[in-house]
Amino acid sequence: MIENMNLNKILVLGATGRIGSELVVKLRKRYGNDDVIVGWHDNTPTELLSSGPSENVDVTDKVSLQSVFERHKVEEVYNLASVSSDLRERRPDIAWNVHIGGLVNVLELAKSKKTKIFWPSSNSVFESSEVASRAPQEIFIRGDHTLEDITLISYNVLANFYGNTPNAAYCHEFFWLDKKTAFNSNSSNDQISGLSIPPPVTFYGVVKIIGELVAAYYWNQGIDIRSLRYSPMISSKTPISRGFTGFIADMFSHARQENEFISSLHPDTVIHLTAMEDGIFATEKLMGLSYSEIKRFISYNLVGVIATLKELEEEIKKNYPTFRIAYNTNSKQKQLWPSIVDTSVASTDLGFIPRYDLKTITKSMLLI
Repeated sequence: MIENMNLNKILVLGATGRIGSELVVKLRKRYGNDDVIVGWHDNTPTELLSSGPSENVDVTDKVSLQSVFERHKVEEVYNLASVSSDLRERRPDIAWNVHIGGLVNVLELAKSKKTKIFWPSSNSVFESSEVASRAPQEIFIRGDHTLEDITLISYNVLANFYGNTPNAAYCHEFFWLDKKTAFNSNSSNDQISGLSIPPPVTFYGVVKIIGELVAAYYWNQGIDIRSLRYSPMISSKTPISRGFTGFIADMFSHARQENEFISSLHPDTVIHLTAMEDGIFATEKLMGLSYSEIKRFISYNLVGVIATLKELEEEIKKNYPTFRIAYNTNSKQKQLWPSIVDTSVASTDLGFIPRYDLKTITKSMLLI
């Protein structure tokens, strides 16, 4: 059933990515092809995504972004614009400009347009040198998110990432960062003032923590922005080639071909997975809430499956008995993410209960 959007349009930025391409299909099925705009930049839309309007738009270019907003009367934005996992760790300047600069551009445009925004955070905020056993919902000690809070926490997270030196030169152009007052030389690898969790060790985790702070600040200024902390979302529909999701997809591919899979990780490594359908369901549910139903900004923890690699291997073997993984048993990294994640708030507020468990997500990826 197609719902009436009252001539206002939905813009999906980063629509040609893994999540965006499947989200667009869902949204167009609900609202119609003409009311959902594919926002792409580096990757041209597939034939399927070309069934409706599309725009080549760069989130770091506020002028072109504003032009798209105005020409299409955009009322709702899904800001999925991202930098590939390999590039963002090699070129943090590019990652910063896309993930933080692009987010700020969208939020600034929303000030005058009354635009509803979705922006995904990530469970990468929990990737630290010493992974905690439990991932809390609240990761900030204070909840008011003033400019002073953003400045202090952001700068110290960046300083910690760069080796505890005030060297985050990429970021000084943004209004909340002032290197003369922000750098706290007392920050440590164990804790950052203002955070209830250890600081992340990947730049992706860094920009997601700072992005949450920025989003909360704009929420307090009256901007309707909503967020989920996505865990790696996998689907058999969309090719995956990079990062941890690529690692998992490659494992399933080896299983289908009945080939041994060589892993650099320990068999007891704790992993998080969410079926794409579950992730998109939660996203649509969150965006379907009225503004009055949301009392404050929160990036909801979202995870469908928590398991070890060995447990995943054993589940695959139920369908492909000859499959095996050659592990790196000397690997000292047994946790990528916490073994327990507090998803109670997502369950209460969104009614989120994963439809895919380890068994069903395995069958879906094995195309069974």
